[in-house]
Amino acid sequence: MTGAIADCERIIDGLLGQPANSLSTLAFLAAAPLVWRRGHRHVASALAATGAGSFLFHGPMVPGSEWAHDVSLVWLLVTVAVAGSRWEQAGGWPALGAR
Repeated sequence: MTGAIADCERIIDGLLGQPANSLSTLAFLAAAPLVWRRGHRHVASALAATGAGSFLFHGPMVPGSEWAHDVSLVWLLVTVAVAGSRWEQAGGWPALGAR
């Protein structure tokens, strides 16, 4: 193992820089279709984006992946916070991102 310790997992050389972190983020992608089927389209979209962004950031660590990780996570948190509220029902932000 080489590299710095970040996000509680040492960064190693190879396809997945942080194997445990990157593989565990796939749970977001697995949950997205289940949440979609329950009628929470905005939350499901944010879950899928968070899973993809987090996998890119913790896995192959491609340029721009830190941005994708951070922005999608904020989108998920805000989307969950407004789920079922008048913001979501009115199609307001962050629901606009899922349309």
